[in-house]
Amino acid sequence: MTRHVSQRGGAPVGFVRELGPVEAGAVLYLRLWVAVRISRRRSGLILPGH
Repeated sequence: MTRHVSQRGGAPVGFVRELGPVEAGAVLYLRLWVAVRISRRRSGLILPGH
């Protein structure tokens, strides 16, 4: 008998290139926004929770 291992995280549902220009732009903008926030938090430029 095997044990089920739950996977964490999001599942891929498609490619950005399959989206229209507005949707693709929104996805890329959000990715950039999150990356900048993470980078600033790691560098100490912003405090957690802000």
